Amino acid sequence: LIERSLGLTIPAMAYSASVSATAAEAFLKICTACRLELSMHPDGVKSLIQLTEGAIERFPEAEDEARSAPRGAASFPTQARVSIVQGVARVASCMPVEACTETLAALLNPAISRLRQAVEDCSSAMVVKELESLRTAVSFLVTSNKHVESAGEHPVAHILHGTLPILERIYSVSALQMDGEVVSAMYGLLSTSFVCARHVLAPHLDSLLRTAINHFKATHSPCCITCVGKAVEIFAGESIESSAAFSPLFDGMVEAVVEAIRAGHTTSNPEIIDAFFRTAQLFLLFAPTALFQPQSNISPGTSPIEIVMQIIIKCVASDELTSTRSLLLFLSTLLTRFSDTRYSAFKPVFDAAVSRHGSAMVEQMLIGLAASTPAGLTSRQAQALADVTIMYTGQIQGWVYNALVNNPKTFVSVPNQVKEAFVSTVPELAALVSKAREVFTKFGMLAREQMSSGDFLSFLSEARRAVADLHVPPGEVID
Repeated sequence: LIERSLGLTIPAMAYSASVSATAAEAFLKICTACRLELSMHPDGVKSLIQLTEGAIERFPEAEDEARSAPRGAASFPTQARVSIVQGVARVASCMPVEACTETLAALLNPAISRLRQAVEDCSSAMVVKELESLRTAVSFLVTSNKHVESAGEHPVAHILHGTLPILERIYSVSALQMDGEVVSAMYGLLSTSFVCARHVLAPHLDSLLRTAINHFKATHSPCCITCVGKAVEIFAGESIESSAAFSPLFDGMVEAVVEAIRAGHTTSNPEIIDAFFRTAQLFLLFAPTALFQPQSNISPGTSPIEIVMQIIIKCVASDELTSTRSLLLFLSTLLTRFSDTRYSAFKPVFDAAVSRHGSAMVEQMLIGLAASTPAGLTSRQAQALADVTIMYTGQIQGWVYNALVNNPKTFVSVPNQVKEAFVSTVPELAALVSKAREVFTKFGMLAREQMSSGDFLSFLSEARRAVADLHVPPGEVID
């Protein structure tokens, strides 16, 4: 029954784009449902692979298809190809190591040959197709062959080792290096490989990540930064001490992002800021030493976290939803991380950075809260301000005062007496984080004219009473 079902799907793949996609999807479903039965017949699976390759070769050619490409390969639908690869990979993942490796070689060697030729022909569409095929195969082998003892024994080792020189070639071809879809497909493959075949790529890790940072400098593609973050998550998570090896990479990434900001690339592509803070979050969790070196290689006498704070100051009042969310998540994680004893040694470095930039950071956070932060993120902005208040109770009042004085137009809807009451209350809020967040949220609403001054003052008085109640001695009656 399985053979008959597959015998109906494979010939249909050679007809048209719509029929091919439907047939490939059916092929995937059969392989997924019957993977255990099929895995017991590796030679039969190889025969299926040859039949699917034949269907690809017979697929109708597009008018603009590259003459050097195999017949039909360039016009064969990408999603159909992905479905075929996924189906076979699911079956191969159930096989013993040797049979799995041989099956993958039969499946992907034609893809590697097409990829190599596409790079030489500078065919970006074909490069993307084959890179996506390779990524799909790798991604469905993450749980396979649990008894593999070395990187060389991993079923995808041969495939990845054959692909790396082609990726290096892509770096040297200007038209491909600057193609956004090619870059995304290339780093998608690497990121997936870090997860699914970490031991295979471990010996190449440093050069791959340095190349990713250099590639970002050339293309400003956020996926380069995301790939660095994935590597940190996978390779630096074993112990907090191992993070030191990633310090130069973090310096290089920060330097590249600063250059992108100065050149205005983040204005047209805010995804850069989103990728940066998502990756910075991973460094913070898995390689914190990289952030808290006493000195960075970017600017003598300046720690990396100090430069990160300057990026926060530049971006925290943005009206971009996704990048601001990632920034605020990173900031809140950073501010609450020092209660963990593993991070206590880093606090003096952070305190030094805050002493220089805390006032400017709070000022921009309040500007965002009052004017530009997307409505869905004002509570996160308020939470970050509450976290700053708790950590730096002695300084927060002065920072808030300076922000209000320096930006009268932003806070024009807030009467002076309300500003005074707010400034005088802020330090008291450190005793009750929930009230601190609520007060900052309400202040933002007042500045946006979504709340009256009277209502805000009433809420402020309520918050002060709640804080005062915390300090009442046991047994004392509160009137």
